[in-house]
Amino acid sequence: MESRIENQEKTKIENIQQERINRLTVINMNLASFSGDKNADNSELEQKRNSDIEKRLDEMRDAGYEIGEQTRKLIFEKMEHESIELAERVNEKFDELLNEKKIIEYLMKNLPDTEKRIETLLDKACKVIVVIPVYGERDYVFRPLESLAKQKDVKPEDFEVIFVLNNPGEEPLRSKKESDVDYSRTLEQYKKSLVENKQVMNILEFINGEEKEIGCTEDEMKTIGLIKESKIKIHIIDKASEGETMAISNVGSARNRGVAEAVARFYEQKKENGIIAQTDADTKVDEKYIYNILKLFSEKPELVGAAGKLQFEQMEKYDPIMVQAGYFAELEYLYWLVTDNLFARNCKDEVGEFIETERVHFSGANMLSRAYESAIVGGVPEKKGGEDPEFGFRLAKIGKTERTEDVSVITADRYSARTDVDCGHGQQKIKFAEAIMNKSDTFVADPFRRELMAKINSRIIKIIEGEFVDMQILDEIISIEGESLLDEDERKIVLEFLQSAANISELEEDEQLLEIGKRVGERVEKIFPQLKIENASEKLIEITLQRNPALIDEFKKIRDRKIRKKNGKIKENIKKFSSFLDVVFKSDRSNMSSASLFEILKNNKSEIGYSEFEIAELERDEHLLEYMIDLLKNSETKEVAFERGNDFMVGEFSTIKKGDIRYDIISLKSLLGII
Repeated sequence: MESRIENQEKTKIENIQQERINRLTVINMNLASFSGDKNADNSELEQKRNSDIEKRLDEMRDAGYEIGEQTRKLIFEKMEHESIELAERVNEKFDELLNEKKIIEYLMKNLPDTEKRIETLLDKACKVIVVIPVYGERDYVFRPLESLAKQKDVKPEDFEVIFVLNNPGEEPLRSKKESDVDYSRTLEQYKKSLVENKQVMNILEFINGEEKEIGCTEDEMKTIGLIKESKIKIHIIDKASEGETMAISNVGSARNRGVAEAVARFYEQKKENGIIAQTDADTKVDEKYIYNILKLFSEKPELVGAAGKLQFEQMEKYDPIMVQAGYFAELEYLYWLVTDNLFARNCKDEVGEFIETERVHFSGANMLSRAYESAIVGGVPEKKGGEDPEFGFRLAKIGKTERTEDVSVITADRYSARTDVDCGHGQQKIKFAEAIMNKSDTFVADPFRRELMAKINSRIIKIIEGEFVDMQILDEIISIEGESLLDEDERKIVLEFLQSAANISELEEDEQLLEIGKRVGERVEKIFPQLKIENASEKLIEITLQRNPALIDEFKKIRDRKIRKKNGKIKENIKKFSSFLDVVFKSDRSNMSSASLFEILKNNKSEIGYSEFEIAELERDEHLLEYMIDLLKNSETKEVAFERGNDFMVGEFSTIKKGDIRYDIISLKSLLGII
C-alpha cells in the first residue's frame, strides 16, 4: 500500500516536471520569434516607420488626394502613435513570457523531482501564504501559531501557513568571522535544534490530527485546542530529519524553500499571483495581520514587496547591560534605515538628477512579496543572515517596494545563534553588550561615505540596465572631488565589465569585481573615517536639516512631542515605583517570596497605580519579581532601594535629555517620519 502511494506521488511530481519542461519549450519558441522586433536598433525601427508613412502618402496621392504639410503631419502622428502602441504591446508580451520563463526556471531549480512536496491542494480562496522557518524554536513556536489562529476580519481559507523545519545535516564548520565564543554558540544552537525541531514537528503534526507524543503544558494544550478550532491550514516542510536536510542549510535556504513551495502552489495550482508573507517562529503577528496584507496589496497593485512594522518583546532575564545594548542596537538599526531611505531618495548627483532607487530595508520577521515576483528575482538568497534585506533589494530592482506600519508583528527580543555573527538584531545586541562591558565604543560608516556609496551603486545599476558609459563617465561616477577611486588597471576592468554586463547578478558573482568594490570602500573610509554611532546619528540629522531647512520646524515639533510623551510616561513610572516602595516597606520583608510580593502588589494596585494589565504582566514576569525581592531584602531604606532600582531599570526612572542615547533614537525616528 505504502509503495503504491509513493509511486503515485512520484508519478505526480514527474508529471509536474514534464509540464514545466513543455511550457518552457513553448515559451522559448515564442521568445525566439520576438528576437528581431524586440532587440532591433531604434534607428532601424524609425527608418521602417518613416518608410511606411511615405508609402501611405504615395498611395493617397495616387488616389487623387492633395497632401498638404498639415495633412502630412497628422498622418505621420497617427502612424507614429499606432507604431508605438504596437511596439508596447509586443514588448509587454515579450516581458510576460520572459518573466514566466524565470518563474519556471526558479521552480525547476528549487523544486526538482527529487523534492518532497505538500500534497494538500491549495484552497481556491487562498490569497496569502505565510512562510515560517524553524531552527530550534520549541519555546516560541506557539507565538506565531496562536496569533495566526486569532486573525480577525478574514476567513481561515483566505490564508495558509508553511513551516520549514531546517537544520544542517552535520555539525556546522567554524567560519572565519567567528570567535571561540561565537562558534560555541553556533554549536550549542545546532545541538539544541536537533532535539527541538523534532518536538516542533510533533506539535505541528498533532495539531494536524496525527497521534504524537508532544509533552505540552496545560496552557499549551489549551492553545492547541484554539488553533484546531480556528481551522487554519498548517503545512510542514521537513528539512531537518535525517536524509531530508538541504545541501545549503541556513535561514536563507529555509526561507527560500518555503517561498518556492508557495510560488508553485499559486502558479501551478491556482494560476494566480498570490502574496507571500514571511515571518519568524518566535514572532507574534497582529490580529489583523492577514487582513491588512490583503488590504495593502489590493489598494496598491503596483507593489511587488513591502516591509512591515517590527516591534520587539523582551524574552530573556532582565539584564541592565543587555537593555543598554538594546538601545545602541536600535540606534544603529535606525541609522542604517534612515541613510538607506534618505540617500536613495533625496541625495542629488553631480548633474542634479534625483536618484530613483529607494531602498526599503526588509526584515525576515515581517516581509511581504508577490509570489511571481519572488520567483522572478530568484527567491530568497541562501545565506546565514542578511538574506532578508538582500531579498528586498532584489525586489526593488524590478518594481515598487515600500514600508507599511499597518502590517505589524512583535518579535522576540533575544540573542540567537541562528544567523551569522554580523547579522540580526540579537547579534547586534551581543556586539554592543560586549563593547559596554569592555568600555569600548562601537563605530559605523560616516553619513558622507554612505551617501557616496549609494550614488555609486545607483549609477552602476542604471548602467547595467542600459545607460551609456565610457571611461570619462566612469571616472565621474567613482571619484571624490575629481580624484578617481580606481587605479588604472581597475578602471579598465570595471569599464569592460559595465559595458558587457546584462544583469546585476553578474556583479554579485564576480570575485574580481567584488574585491575591487571592497578596495573602493576602504579608500572612501580613509577619506570619511568611521564615527561613533552617537556622533554619526547626530551628523546625519545635521546634514539632512541643512539640506532641507523647510523640515527643521516639523522635525523639532515631532521630536519634542515624542520626548514630552516619553518623559510623561517616565514620571508616571517614578510615581508608581515610589508608591510601590511605600507599600512594600510597611510589610515584613525578611521572609518575602515572589508569591507573597505579588499578592501585596495585587491587593494594593489602586494605591500604587497599577492597571489590571500591568498586574497580569508582573505575574508572568518571574525574573522581575525575583529582582524586586533581592532589591527589597538588600536595601535598608526606601531611598537606597529607589537608587538601586534606578541603576538597574535602565531608562525607566530617568528623564530623556540631549546627550542621552534615547534622545538620539527619538531624533532619528522623528527624522524617518518626515523624509
